[in-house]
Amino acid sequence: MSASSYTSILGHAAGLAARGSHAWLRQRSGPGPLSSDYRQHPIQCGLVVRGLVSALVWTLPGMSDFVTLTLVANSAQVVLLPLLAGGLFRITSSARFIGPAFRNRPHENLRGRLGEARSSRRFNTAKRPTSVAEMCSVVARRARESQ
Repeated sequence: MSASSYTSILGHAAGLAARGSHAWLRQRSGPGPLSSDYRQHPIQCGLVVRGLVSALVWTLPGMSDFVTLTLVANSAQVVLLPLLAGGLFRITSSARFIGPAFRNRPHENLRGRLGEARSSRRFNTAKRPTSVAEMCSVVARRARESQ
């Protein structure tokens, strides 16, 4: 379990650093070609070091354990996912950001909004278990129904 979490941390540090340095160079160069290779840029090295060092803080004595860290990270992802989806929707709907040839058309926006509303309604109206025993019975019932 530790090996998979460390490879995940390494992957996030390297991947996010590559995206960050590419975004930095893209912002500086405008629509033209990039001025240098984003993989060799000093910003990428700094972002990788920051990603790896910030993960080491959780290994210090007296810090939260792995389970707590996992719960905090997953909770943050639940909060951030709608924000990321909204940002992607805004980018793909705007001719200013993505260009007039590639932006979403009105029918694509409507279909996306209807799908989002449908899944949101289904999630919010589902009866949630209030105790561990009730949750176990719901899981067992769903397992029986799927067979």
